[in-house]
Amino acid sequence: MKIGWKTKNSNLKPEEIIKKIESIKKITVDGRVSFEAFEYHNAFASLFSMIELTSKSDGLNLDSILSRSISITATAGVLTKDALMENIQKICRAELATREEKYCFLTSVSINPAHLTLKSIYIEDTHINLFSGDYPKKYYSRSREIKASHRTLNDEHEQYCKVKIQLKAKTDQGATTKALRSLDILRAIMALFGNSSMELMGNKQAAINKVRLGQTHTLHYFSGKPAKSTVWYEPYFEAGKVYSPSKPEVFGKNVKWALSRLKTCKYGRVIKDSLLRYVRALDEREHNSALIRLWGALECLASPSDSNKDGIPRRCAFLFEESEFHQQVLEHLREHRNQSVHAGEESERAKTYCYQIQFYFRELILFHLRRSDDFQSLAEANQFLDLPAKPSDLQRKIDLYKKALEFQGGSTDIQ
Repeated sequence: MKIGWKTKNSNLKPEEIIKKIESIKKITVDGRVSFEAFEYHNAFASLFSMIELTSKSDGLNLDSILSRSISITATAGVLTKDALMENIQKICRAELATREEKYCFLTSVSINPAHLTLKSIYIEDTHINLFSGDYPKKYYSRSREIKASHRTLNDEHEQYCKVKIQLKAKTDQGATTKALRSLDILRAIMALFGNSSMELMGNKQAAINKVRLGQTHTLHYFSGKPAKSTVWYEPYFEAGKVYSPSKPEVFGKNVKWALSRLKTCKYGRVIKDSLLRYVRALDEREHNSALIRLWGALECLASPSDSNKDGIPRRCAFLFEESEFHQQVLEHLREHRNQSVHAGEESERAKTYCYQIQFYFRELILFHLRRSDDFQSLAEANQFLDLPAKPSDLQRKIDLYKKALEFQGGSTDIQ
């Protein structure tokens, strides 16, 4: 798939947005192009959802690419859909051809390093190191850059585990996106084995995730020199209780197992995407919002196409002996999620509902990790989950398949 305009949704018409941008274009006597600020901002933002990017383009700064493409196209002549896309593709090709740079991303997470057996982890194309104490001396510029950002930011938090991520990327933006993706995959797996299963008493406004990001992240070249885009920060950061696994050896073993299964799974990319949705949803302290995002993580696995959203409760319930009971719990959660989305309804029990969805998400993820060798694709795994839950109904299906096989001249001998 190449970079282009999205075609699956026929209602998307970028030419109408581009026509609007052309109508507010102004060219000065010296040939420079400008636009009316408010209307341009509105139109510019609307184009993002209309562009199809390849997976290789994940690290590119689309905001910058689109802005430059509009400027180049508008300066050259009339803005059209084809002319704009031609320039977007040219800039993307040039950036993708850029040589990769070695980077180091520094941050912290809310887990006690004294209770952590995992120290060195490889996820995708990144190498994550978890440690206590100070950051390596060559990254001394971290504190200076954070102070220079003129924001009230802390570069360290008591008992937080330090994180150093080594990676290669073509741009600063790409390096940061890649580093945070890998770290969030790791945090998601830690959440599967570390988050509480329910909360009867506690802070209703606290996030569910126990392993959360520190407030500040800095990006450096491998030499230690700060990158051009240096400091990122969590805007709603609140230092909370640091997580200390009660059984560090078991916790570490479980995380290692999940990472190894994820690496060999034939549809691991989809599982990773669902894990990212899961962990980022439960970073939220606003639990009605978290619930909607968390249901999206469940949808990502149980119903990736829009055509079978009704199948989510049935597929998840298949994993349990009391399948009819669990299907009803899932139907209740789906109903509440739909009311939240379509009617804007909120609930004081939203945090409890998040814990309930987390339970089913966790069981579904563990099913895929344990049984990934049995299926060639996520679609095949979902076909398995669509089978009847009752043994008597399954036997009836087997009998029907045998009859169909015999009718078509095949052998009904079961090896």
